[in-house]
Amino acid sequence: KIINDTPIAKITLDKFEILKDFSARSSIIPELDTKFSNKISIIKIHPGQDPGIIEYYQKEGYKGLVLETTGLGQVPSKESKHNWLEKIKKAIDERMLIVATAQTIHGHLNPNVYSSGRDLQKTGIIFLKETSETALIKLGWVLGHRQWNKKQKIKEDF
Repeated sequence: KIINDTPIAKITLDKFEILKDFSARSSIIPELDTKFSNKISIIKIHPGQDPGIIEYYQKEGYKGLVLETTGLGQVPSKESKHNWLEKIKKAIDERMLIVATAQTIHGHLNPNVYSSGRDLQKTGIIFLKETSETALIKLGWVLGHRQWNKKQKIKEDF
């Protein structure tokens, strides 16, 4: 459900149903695009968390992860008992698409503020502005389109 409003449409595998009047941006009739990868998940990051969960998802064939990062975009890093940076970098190098979001609805990320955020940037993670739930759906949709440049497409505003 969207925040502070009611849904304007219901989309299923075989139809697009308008639920209420809305001001459309154009007169183009929407075309249903159901390509979607369900091998995606969200991980809520917290201090002391073992990064081995990333390897679990890789072994299970997952193609993408949304990391709900702490603060302005951090994960446990070099100074932590459980350093996430190496596991994230390895997974990205092995073609997993990993994105970062804020843990709060109206939060935002700025990985340039702290060294741990700057270190996280070096792994190749992509920082998004969307909520974790929106990022998850976007990630599944992007990964469902094999012909797309995924790193470029995930950064686009839809």
